[in-house]
Amino acid sequence: PDPYYALPVLSALSMYLMFELAAKSGETPAFGDAQKQAQKGMLLVLRAAVIFAVPATAGLNAAVFCYWLPNNLISMTVSQVLRHPRARAALNLPPPPKGLARPSGVGNSQGHGSA
Repeated sequence: PDPYYALPVLSALSMYLMFELAAKSGETPAFGDAQKQAQKGMLLVLRAAVIFAVPATAGLNAAVFCYWLPNNLISMTVSQVLRHPRARAALNLPPPPKGLARPSGVGNSQGHGSA
């Protein structure tokens, strides 16, 4: 365990950044009011989980953090790079979708998919 709590705190901060970046990239005009409210509520729960992550992970071996921290940083970097049109063009990737398309049968009044 880290006697200075630096690794659990850094890990929690990286988790927080990942949640915030994911919430930012998940914003879309296709969301309705109920979906936006649910997303805000989930983000609050995840923010609270970050606070509890420090004491919950403080007893873990430092090797776990040596895996988590670089993995989180690489994931955040890749996701942010892939959001830029020039990076997507250089990698020959299609542009991201403009909004979330609702799959057929989702949200119909019968509660099941279309046949």
